[in-house]
Amino acid sequence: MNVGGVKKEHGVKPDINNTLCNFPFAQIALKEWDATSGIVTASPCCNSIRPSNNFDPLNLRNKLHNKNIDEIFYSKEMNELRDSMLNGEKHSACDVCWSREDNENPDSFRLRSDMNFDVDFNNPKIQKVDITFGEDCNLRCRMCTPKLSNKLRTDYKFFHENNLDVSGVDFFDFKDEDFLKKDSEKKIYYWKTNEQWNSILEKLNELKSVMASGGEPLLSKQFLEILDKSPSSVHIDFHSNCTLFSKNIIEKLSRFDKITLRASIDSVYENYEYIRYPMKWKILEKNITRVKELKNVKIDINCVLSVLNCFDLYKLFNYFDDNDISIFVDLLVPEDKFISVKFLSKELKEKLIYEYSSYNSDRINLNDAINFLKKYIDLESNDVNNKNMLREILLFDKSRNQNYKNYLSKNLTTF
Repeated sequence: MNVGGVKKEHGVKPDINNTLCNFPFAQIALKEWDATSGIVTASPCCNSIRPSNNFDPLNLRNKLHNKNIDEIFYSKEMNELRDSMLNGEKHSACDVCWSREDNENPDSFRLRSDMNFDVDFNNPKIQKVDITFGEDCNLRCRMCTPKLSNKLRTDYKFFHENNLDVSGVDFFDFKDEDFLKKDSEKKIYYWKTNEQWNSILEKLNELKSVMASGGEPLLSKQFLEILDKSPSSVHIDFHSNCTLFSKNIIEKLSRFDKITLRASIDSVYENYEYIRYPMKWKILEKNITRVKELKNVKIDINCVLSVLNCFDLYKLFNYFDDNDISIFVDLLVPEDKFISVKFLSKELKEKLIYEYSSYNSDRINLNDAINFLKKYIDLESNDVNNKNMLREILLFDKSRNQNYKNYLSKNLTTF
């Protein structure tokens, strides 16, 4: 199938001089499911939802009921996206990448979209699916949402039942009757097994790769079903908080030829425990040691930058001083959360840029962090932003009986 009538030479790759991306030609991302209607929307990748909390960049919402993944992949909207890329146009669904490439040191998800298989821009076909497996999770990470971690509904209910000021605190400043229900922290609202799920299972023998996120995928029966039913040749690429590597899980993983583990770890020791409550650092250490014994697993650490960890990242880099482990420092979603580093003083942002530049390398990718800090270097801190930052931090401190002064860098606590 030739899309758009524009032929591309074999071997051409996405680069700063073209508008190509591997994702729309080989992957479909199914990041939002509903308990009654199945797949709610779809996109070429998870990153396309980033610019402004637009969870539907291709305007597919409510158009996918009972459509299988082939019908979604070859939909009019996906074909138009591929057409625009082949014609050298910058489609709005990919604004997150176009904006990140508009820097003195261009870097984006598009430019890093290398696959472990060949992508034919003239004949797009599904070779990889990227699935969010519901919101079941065992952690209450401060930068996450009660929609992606059901355990965060404990905090959500605490805030609303105690009439705390959550105005402007992203993902917590609205009333959701489901989240307020008894035992909502144990419920899964954003998943359904149906005919669409079966169309994915039937496709497993044709796929080169399956990517998974959550929630925590290792708590998902559907992800475990993927591990049980996929051929060993399928590349399993999954996000995990790395706290649930039981003997049973290790056995399931061991039979695959190749696995990429995108370890969600933002810091070390007490700072880690503060951010990824209620997990203990020693438990994480034991799990990491266990999974590192698997020779088929490549570990990539995904770290989310915020004021909570920005002054402690060097400890993370030094702890994982292993050439086989890559570290990518990503930005908050949305990027203007109250705990964003953009709201720090110019002096502190300059300090971070200097420190991060010394660590930035092929193994430790700080390009997005450095570019973000430079972009907002002249945004002065003010009393309103400082109070909002402290208010968000104290909200979670109250719901967890913590005190930020015991966990965060003095650079921040004095600020």
